Amino acid sequence: MAEPNDQQQDFGPRMTGITVTKPIVYGDVARYLGAIGKDCDHTHLWSVYLKSADNEDMRGYVRQVTFKLVDSVAESVRFFTEPPYRFVQYGWGEFEVVIKVYFHDPSEKPFIINHQLKLFNPPAAAATTECHLSRVSQTCDKMIFTEPSRWMWERLQEAPSLSQQQLLQEAVETDFEEKEPLTLAAKRKVAREIEEDRVRILVRNAWVKEAMAEVAEELKAAEAAAAR
Repeated sequence: MAEPNDQQQDFGPRMTGITVTKPIVYGDVARYLGAIGKDCDHTHLWSVYLKSADNEDMRGYVRQVTFKLVDSVAESVRFFTEPPYRFVQYGWGEFEVVIKVYFHDPSEKPFIINHQLKLFNPPAAAATTECHLSRVSQTCDKMIFTEPSRWMWERLQEAPSLSQQQLLQEAVETDFEEKEPLTLAAKRKVAREIEEDRVRILVRNAWVKEAMAEVAEELKAAEAAAAR
């Protein structure tokens, strides 16, 4: 069946009596940054994601996945048109993330998920868990398509599996590398060192000016004494 385009949005008749179910997994992974976080003003490095539970390539029927964060976060809406549907962020607070899955067939309503971002372990778990370990919060769900259009039904049936490379990209990491926060910490350290050097130079210049002024006063006093 030909792909619909802007000029011809004919997705075919509805498939009466047909229901298709697609299992998905969504959630977040958070890593406590400890002392590193103090340098970048955040407590955690975290990632929110959505993926097919069957490792399908959903691009055939999914047009876009959006993640709506709290308004106080920069770029509070993130858009993804291909897997992996995931992003990484620094932060210190927990809030609700609204995940919306949009489909190529506009007659299919977006699938909406309200996911609570969780960074901190519950008090009972925190007492027995090292704070630097990653915390995983994951939920399984299903997208149900009732009497989809013929075009949509075909795409749902024909969805291929992700390639090995895509599977590696889709993998949800439970142990973040510290390279990026360390990079941020290093940048902050360099900035501090530059500022300290600037202050030292200013102080040294001020001392030199003061010393030169004192020498000038002494020379002036000596010349005055010689004139008498």
